[in-house]
Amino acid sequence: MQKVNVDYAFYLNEFCCGGEATLPSGEFEKYIKRAKLEVSGLGGKFYTDFEDEIRLCLCEVAEVLYSAAKSGNIKAESVDGYSVTFAENYNVRDRLRGIVVQRLGNTGILYAGVE
Repeated sequence: MQKVNVDYAFYLNEFCCGGEATLPSGEFEKYIKRAKLEVSGLGGKFYTDFEDEIRLCLCEVAEVLYSAAKSGNIKAESVDGYSVTFAENYNVRDRLRGIVVQRLGNTGILYAGVE
């Protein structure tokens, strides 16, 4: 296994396709590192055979982590009656797991059995 690198240029050009970025450049490295921890914690291995798939997955996970941190996990908010409903932490985990399975599920990277 070799290290898979994701830079801000890849994020902007490939993941965002030149569109508007969710992650600001100053926060990118921090959230990509967190994304790597999350993906590896869910069983993802960083094989260079699937470098683009892994990079895209990491970008999407980083965006979800950034958005969750920025929003404080607020699920709903009412201004007049001042009611705030917080999302449970497992909702973010479920979303991350879904991203990893969707992006990497057919690559064999998540396979935990004996080969």
